[in-house]
Amino acid sequence: MDETVERLRRAVAELAPGSRRRRVPTALRAEVASYVRAERAAGTTWSRISATVGLSQISLRRWAESPRASARRPGGAARALRAVRVGLEPAPARASRLVLVLPRGARIEGLELSEAIELARALA
Repeated sequence: MDETVERLRRAVAELAPGSRRRRVPTALRAEVASYVRAERAAGTTWSRISATVGLSQISLRRWAESPRASARRPGGAARALRAVRVGLEPAPARASRLVLVLPRGARIEGLELSEAIELARALA
């Protein structure tokens, strides 16, 4: 085991020994997240990383995938916020089109008023 892993294990073991609910300091959390990302990139399984570090898989996943953790990792890029402008633009005006439904259920759409009148007269 290299010294980074050993140091992380010792730091985790010193947090509230014997307790499952331990508060992990932000700096240690960022270090663990960085280690986890490197191990996952190398193909190490979540269960092996969890056993090595001494923390739950759920916590490790959450920290490794967190945007806050990536903002703290050295050389890592945080997710950038983008400026947006919200405005109300009127919907494009559409010409009024009629829909004609005949007694037997036939439906004719897209007629102008004059066309609908002409069709009604022809069918009458």
